Amino acid sequence: GGKPGCPCTEDSACDSGACVWDRFGKQVCGKPCTDDSGCAKGEVCDDAKKVCVDPEIAACAPCTANSDCQVPGAADAACVDAGGAGAYCGVACKETADCPGGDVCKDVQDIAGGATKQCVPADDKPCGCSAWAIATGAKTACNNGPACVGERQCLADGATGAPKGGGLTACSAPAAVTETCDGQDNDCDGETDEVGSCDDGDTCTADACTGGKCVYTKSADGSACDDGSACTVGDQCTDGTCGGTVAPCDDGNPCTTDACDQAQGVCAFTPLADGSGCDDGNPCTAKGSCSQGACDAKALKNGTTCDDGNVCSVGDSCQDGQCAAKLLPAGTQCNDGDPCSLADTCGAAATGGGCGGKPVDCDDGNPCTTDGCDSKAGKCTHVTLADGAACVDGNPCTGAGTCKSGTCDAPQVANGSKCDDDNSCTTDEVCTDGSCSFKNVADGTGCDDGLPCVGKGSCFGGVCKALALVDGTPCDDGDACTQPGACKAAQCDAAPLVCDDGNPCTVDSCDTQGGKCVFTAAATGAKCDDGNACTGQGACDGGACKAP
Repeated sequence: GGKPGCPCTEDSACDSGACVWDRFGKQVCGKPCTDDSGCAKGEVCDDAKKVCVDPEIAACAPCTANSDCQVPGAADAACVDAGGAGAYCGVACKETADCPGGDVCKDVQDIAGGATKQCVPADDKPCGCSAWAIATGAKTACNNGPACVGERQCLADGATGAPKGGGLTACSAPAAVTETCDGQDNDCDGETDEVGSCDDGDTCTADACTGGKCVYTKSADGSACDDGSACTVGDQCTDGTCGGTVAPCDDGNPCTTDACDQAQGVCAFTPLADGSGCDDGNPCTAKGSCSQGACDAKALKNGTTCDDGNVCSVGDSCQDGQCAAKLLPAGTQCNDGDPCSLADTCGAAATGGGCGGKPVDCDDGNPCTTDGCDSKAGKCTHVTLADGAACVDGNPCTGAGTCKSGTCDAPQVANGSKCDDDNSCTTDEVCTDGSCSFKNVADGTGCDDGLPCVGKGSCFGGVCKALALVDGTPCDDGDACTQPGACKAAQCDAAPLVCDDGNPCTVDSCDTQGGKCVFTAAATGAKCDDGNACTGQGACDGGACKAP
């Protein structure tokens, strides 16, 4: 019963002493041989067992190692890497003529990363499952990403998980999905719960995944954010919610409806219906009606009392539809109504004689806040910078730092480093544990603290003692945009530098860096008065007043 070709399950059941697989997926007793000449076409004589075997029965079968493909007679066969789809058995070759069927001989990489020449399907066609592969349950590893690993196997029709008709199953690896905070590698990238797995869509919370759960921490009030609206500006966080001020859309025309286009983030101006009532804002015209998007209003009688809105003018009255007035002398004290300006004075006539002053100093000395003044609330504002923002704390014994919870975290410089405490009554300044240590110079040593209205003095106990200069002594406050001043109560009292080119169609200002006047052309169409009694109301064009 152990003749060649008879069914078997073990070698001892065969006369030849070898039970082998045939290409039909059956185990049969092998035919004895001494060399290939004694075997059927396509078979070879196995040197070890001395029986005829089919060296290509494993061709194209799924595999996990080279040894899976090295059946008797195919010692050089390799498990060819096919990427995420898995791997399949090749047949060793030197040229395509050595390959079975329509396969081609190619240089490929085996599952262990080695280079080899193997017969593989032409045009990278996918391998199927042979009867041998199904009978032996050949399998291979597969993946849907570095960490989404599964398995594919050749199964007979009807087996659990087998495709209809039998063959290679689909990859059992889970599909890669969006990473979530659950302790699992959902997107199969080899990392678990990475940044982005928790996102509540709120730019005023810091999102983190801790222990498989999302934790949302509110950002500090005043932190910059984006509320997603194209029609707001100055967005900042308040109690974990982002909001901003609605961007102003005003073309100055009372005969248009002004609004912000949310989709495009631009202002849109829609003309009102003809006949709609309007007020052009001119104190010397009566209320009018809209006509083709413009306000048609009649001028009031000359001499009618009016208010040009300028606190630096007197005797306001209508003249040919315009409010005319006499400007107060430049430098006259006034109040511009803005609590964020100090020492308000009237400006020069050529600049419109408006009332203005110096900005309130809102510096809180903290390099990790952005300081400003809220004119509506009449108070200073201090917006905390984001953690990680660069900062310098002003300490000569610390280096460049970064902001952390509104405080500048700066590293100490090495002990013994030279430092300067800006005190002329100390010497031998060196850094010690982040502070500038020093020695006091001898009492009586001459000193100068650099203040413009305090004279030279003498050191006593490490402090420069000096007398204030006499009131009226000329001084320089160091501001490039102020005129030479005079000392008053130990302070340098200096008036602003007057920048006036006499041109009503320029905006005059001072460059604080160079201390020079800058004259910028006013907007084309802006109303102007050239000062000529024989011309009417003009309009600016290219920095010049054109009047009829």
